[in-house]
Amino acid sequence: MRDLLRAARAAARRRLGSARVYSVSIWTDPDAAASSVSIDTRSHSADHLATLTSWAHGQVAKQPGMDRDLTEALLKLPDRNINPADFALADLVVRKHTSFPAHWASNSEGACWDVLGPALERVAQEAVQLFAELPLDLEAELGVNSAHDWYDHRRAFGEQAT
Repeated sequence: MRDLLRAARAAARRRLGSARVYSVSIWTDPDAAASSVSIDTRSHSADHLATLTSWAHGQVAKQPGMDRDLTEALLKLPDRNINPADFALADLVVRKHTSFPAHWASNSEGACWDVLGPALERVAQEAVQLFAELPLDLEAELGVNSAHDWYDHRRAFGEQAT
């Protein structure tokens, strides 16, 4: 994982240009036996949310009699792009793992997260230090996946996990 983080930091330096890091996502898929780092910028995140907002309002407008709970759920949007697949630098660096087998989550019925969760917490701590060397937005944050969400355990750079 350390090599993945270092490779992602180097790739970000090359690819960001004058942009600042707004979001960093580190995800590990235990079934694919792979990890990835994705990076987003504030402007890309804002553009993505504007598109998402427009789509959501369009869906509500198409169905004037939509259930109120469904309407509220559809219009409840995050404060930033939290989908690493839609980040400006999605899958900036991807690495296959040899330290655990493919289909680990399926074969262990999810028990792999008892090991993977704490390991990813340690990865996040190291990542915060490594990526702090990049040009960061004032509200830059890092998210590491969990068994429940691909962008979880969010933390601001320089802060403890939230």
